[in-house]
Amino acid sequence: MSERSRPPGDTHNTARGGQQGLLIQARDIMNLYVQPHVAVGVRGLIAGFGLYLLAVRPELPLPQGYDPGPVRLGWLLLALTLASSVAAQALTARRRRHDRAWTAPEHVERVVDGLAEALRRQYTRDERLLHIAEPHIIEVPWTPRPERPDTPVSAYFESLPDRRLVVIGCAGAGKTVLALRLATELLAGRDHSPERPIPLVVPLAAWHLDKGLADWVAQRLAADFPRVCAPVPGARPYDVALHLLRATGRVLLILDGFDELPPARRKEALRQIVETLRGRPFVLTTRADDYLEHAPDQSVFARTEITLQGLTDDAVSGYLNPSGSDRSPWAPVLARLRDTDDIAAETERLREALRVPLMAGLARVTYGWDGNDPGELLSPDAFNERGALERHLYDVFLDTAYSASHDVRAEHGGWRPEEARRWMGFLAVRLKAAHEPDLAWWRLQKEMPWPVRLLYVAPAYLLSVLLLARADIATGQWGGGMPVWLAYALACSLTLYGSAAHPENERVRLTPWMLGRPDGARVRKALRSGKGRLVALGLALTTAIIITSALHHQWQVVGFYTVTFAALLQPVLPLVWRFADQAPERTPRETIRADRQVVLTLGWLAPIRLTPNGLGYRYPLLLAPVLFTWWQFTGRTLHTDTPLDWAVAVASWWLYAVGLSAWGQYETAHVWYAATGRLPWRLTAFLEDAHARGVLRQSGGVYRFSHIELRERLAETYDGTPPRHAPPRAPLASLALVLGALLTTRVFLSAMNIHPPPDPVPHVPAACSLLDVHELRPLTSTDTKPTLTKS
Repeated sequence: MSERSRPPGDTHNTARGGQQGLLIQARDIMNLYVQPHVAVGVRGLIAGFGLYLLAVRPELPLPQGYDPGPVRLGWLLLALTLASSVAAQALTARRRRHDRAWTAPEHVERVVDGLAEALRRQYTRDERLLHIAEPHIIEVPWTPRPERPDTPVSAYFESLPDRRLVVIGCAGAGKTVLALRLATELLAGRDHSPERPIPLVVPLAAWHLDKGLADWVAQRLAADFPRVCAPVPGARPYDVALHLLRATGRVLLILDGFDELPPARRKEALRQIVETLRGRPFVLTTRADDYLEHAPDQSVFARTEITLQGLTDDAVSGYLNPSGSDRSPWAPVLARLRDTDDIAAETERLREALRVPLMAGLARVTYGWDGNDPGELLSPDAFNERGALERHLYDVFLDTAYSASHDVRAEHGGWRPEEARRWMGFLAVRLKAAHEPDLAWWRLQKEMPWPVRLLYVAPAYLLSVLLLARADIATGQWGGGMPVWLAYALACSLTLYGSAAHPENERVRLTPWMLGRPDGARVRKALRSGKGRLVALGLALTTAIIITSALHHQWQVVGFYTVTFAALLQPVLPLVWRFADQAPERTPRETIRADRQVVLTLGWLAPIRLTPNGLGYRYPLLLAPVLFTWWQFTGRTLHTDTPLDWAVAVASWWLYAVGLSAWGQYETAHVWYAATGRLPWRLTAFLEDAHARGVLRQSGGVYRFSHIELRERLAETYDGTPPRHAPPRAPLASLALVLGALLTTRVFLSAMNIHPPPDPVPHVPAACSLLDVHELRPLTSTDTKPTLTKS
């Protein structure tokens, strides 16, 4: 496939050497080949074991009454393999029909309209938080200028033949604000022309290049707007978003902050942008040097470039003193700046600094309060260079933001300026090191030391060990020469260490969840299917059995059918257990509350939920209740289970859910960082306070520094202990995981075959009854006729 014929927005792959034909994307390979091969492999193992039973007919290590025999079990496994293969083919065909359903034009149009409305609310909120219109919108000139200087940026963009625009400007020149205003104006234009594409502002700093540009943007869209990107029940938001980007052309990408990418990634990032956006409209904002170093020729990457210029003296005066009052503290300062004969070094430094929109904005906020005199900016000996003046504006802005003059300090409890700067500095260093623009509470745990990660699920493992220790059989010996509970504890310890210390942990992306009210249409559609009816019938029957058994105090039956009930709930959970929608109106506190609500209500289902999260932790945790139930049903323990035992099992599963949830790991990280002095104990209130003071701005469930340069200044002046990654322990952690898995399997197989303890002897029999008849005959014979006497 040639580059010209490749669909726009396609995931980029690199193939070097030789003649290349059709390139299949990595995502498609994963979906179409790898997962089915795993399923085929599992079915092959089951079928092979069934054939082994039919051919060898070994004796099965099952108790009497539960042994179906090798022949019967072999045929059963072969039938199960055949049925699963037929079911897999049917599900694949059904999924393909379903995929074709949500790609219908009416569903795509519904997604486009919903996304436009959600983005409209988000951009309006962002403009308000950035104080763009306070006291008024400041116009930033650019070159080359259109014929009419007052032409809006959206009209200029629409007038371009190919609508491919690169916005170049220095730090603080207003690139992000211009991108936001462009998106807002283009969205407003859709009211008259609904067929126009949706402008989507994407901060490039969060792109790690582990995915292609289209895949990464689709992932962000699906995470931020999962409900909008699910036009029909069962549609995957990621697939819908990717289809919207690659196949419809209904999304205009506004890529903001190319210069915020790490230097080592910029060349590859620009190459992917060129390939993905070939022939498509786009907007890219960047600093000059970082872009021109890697920019290709116009023949390869056609675009129009504009360069943002500094503010004029009149624009600065109108912005800092909009009323023109002589009583304003800015009046004497602005008079010197407008005086063209004043060429003093301090005047030139301030004049150049305030021509940058960001510096003008910081100066307005900082010196807009009583007691702050902007005249100190013209002190001859205060600043020896422009950089020192800009750093001073950052520092004074932070001191002013956390001063007593702000009413929000009294509202949120207040923080000392030095404490607030140290805490914000830690967050800035962390975001800068991770190359992340967003301060998401569910990613606070990424730099946690691995010993602290042990606290995630260690309480759950401890309860599981105690559950096995309560059974009398746990004191017996198994093939390993130690009590079962002790061997199980050793397996849990190995698994816990391996999972916590493995570097793969750092690549796990947590996501907050929320409970949603079941949609009536989805419920009715599920009940109309055969699978839905079977699930509903199974839930009703198991509920009746659980209630009846509980009334008769048959706790073994209650425990077994509780696990069955939980397993039957798997198809029902997606109706209520959903990704938390990062809509603009949803605050971080609300997403924390939503995730906590999911954990506290449905957390006990987490170990048997069909998701890949925490697989290493999960299986040893499932072993304890399985063995406990097996021992009860086969009479292999003298201990009679009670509601307390099942409460301990459910509590261990619930603690597992807490430990692996976004909320649980956030609270663990919060306590750790607060105990080490890096963050405040009331972290949520502190972030809300920083948002109210203008240091942070909020976008949905995440925060972001109001200016990237402000983050850089905080990181530069941070004098505390920076976040440090734990040293890689991949070989040792992998070895621990393998040993833990082997030991868990060994414990399971051995514990399943432990012989039951002997029944108690109610009374001592008569001595003669212990002897056989032939042994009694000589003892009781006479000279006449041998008789047996009763002893």
